[in-house]
This record gives sequence, structure tokens and C-alpha cells, in this order.
Amino acid sequence: MTAGAFPKDQHGFALTGTSTVYGSHLAMFNMAQHRFHVVIRVDLPQSAQDAYASARRTDPKSPVIVVNPESSKMHLQDMLGADGFPAELWQLPDNDFGQKVVLSTGFTAKAAQVLHNRPFDDQEAYPPEPRYLVFGSGGEAHASHYLTHQPDYQLLVQLAATPTGLTGAQLAASTLVDLTSVTEDHEPVQDPLASHLGEELPARIVDSGGAVTLKIGPSRWFDTRELNHEPHGHAATLSEYIALASV
Repeated sequence: MTAGAFPKDQHGFALTGTSTVYGSHLAMFNMAQHRFHVVIRVDLPQSAQDAYASARRTDPKSPVIVVNPESSKMHLQDMLGADGFPAELWQLPDNDFGQKVVLSTGFTAKAAQVLHNRPFDDQEAYPPEPRYLVFGSGGEAHASHYLTHQPDYQLLVQLAATPTGLTGAQLAASTLVDLTSVTEDHEPVQDPLASHLGEELPARIVDSGGAVTLKIGPSRWFDTRELNHEPHGHAATLSEYIALASV
């Protein structure tokens, strides 16, 4: 589907990382412009970086997202270009758009690296085991749950240690792994890795079958509601959805 086939919109990226910041696109299965699993390395100006770091320190449980403002709606793929995109930082207490706190505005964010950029395919089968995209640098690593088709969940996790079994190059480029000791529920009512906080979970590299160990840390975003939300109109936008959800 070409970019012009659906409306320009606001696109949020849940942030994780400290010295190196990454963003996971907040996807929606039922809104054409949001039907993408995208993970990027994000460049923020120092003022926005400081606001993000401060928010993480003062309220570490509430996710922070970078988003283009309502006045500058864009196609998602255009936001991944070298010129970057006009941006704001929001903190979402209880993962709730209706409670958003605007931390910083009026800056340009850039996708310094696109690690994953995949449109959804409703015919794709669920992976046989829980699948995650693992990435990181500078001694930090993160995992983004591999999104397949509705119903499913979106989860972004900061790992508690650099994974064993992955090289620095594999982390920098991102690598898909399957967790081999936990079962998958594609309609979880709570963060499916929360009960494994601090545990070392065995995994297998999807391409090579190599053994990996992931030490689970805190999640930065968990979502089933927005991801699987039924749109209230053919050309619904994120702003319209947020307004509806806040009522």
C-alpha cells in the first residue's frame, strides 16, 4: 500500500534507552496508516534528551513517547527520512493518552537508524514461540515484541543486561529471537514478561538457531487496547482516536 493510500497522521514512538535512545512505533492493526512494526534509533536535541531523562527519573513507570504534533501530520515512512520530523515529547501516566503530559515541544527528532520496518500481513501465521526483536548499544539492550496480526500485543522491554549469545554487531543491527521457555498468549491482560522481571530467559536466534539468554528488565510500553482498537471512521486519525478514548 502506498503512502498516499491513507491519511497523514500523528505517529508516536515509545522510547527506551539512556545514552542511546530507541523508539518503537505505536501501531494499530485497524488504522491503515499505523499498520507497521517500526523500531528506530532516535536522535533528540539536547533539550529534549534532558526532558526525557528527567521524566524517566521522576516517573519511571510512565512511558515517554516522541510524536509529531497535530499541526504537522505526516506519513510514517516520510518520518523515517534523513530530514527528521517536527516533534513533541509526551509522558503517558498509566499508558493513558487521556492523561498525557507534554514534556517538550518545537524540536526536530530524527530516525538515525531504522532497525525494523515491516507492514502487517493478516495472512502471516503467529510465530511458534514468543518472538522479539532484540537491539541495543553501549552496554544497553532492549526487546520489542514481534507484531503479527490481530489480536496481538505490543511490548517494549529494557533488558537488565546485555544478552549472551549476541555480538555487538547483531545488537546494533537488531536480531529476531524466539523465547523457548515461556508460552505465548496473544491476548494477555497484563504485561506477559512482568512476572519474569530479573529472570534470565533462554532464547533462540530465528535465522541461525543460535542460543541466546535475555535478562528481563522493566517494560517501557505495553498495549493491547490501542493496537487492536476498532476505528470509528474510515479516515480516523490518532488525534480523533485520542479524543474519543478520552471521553
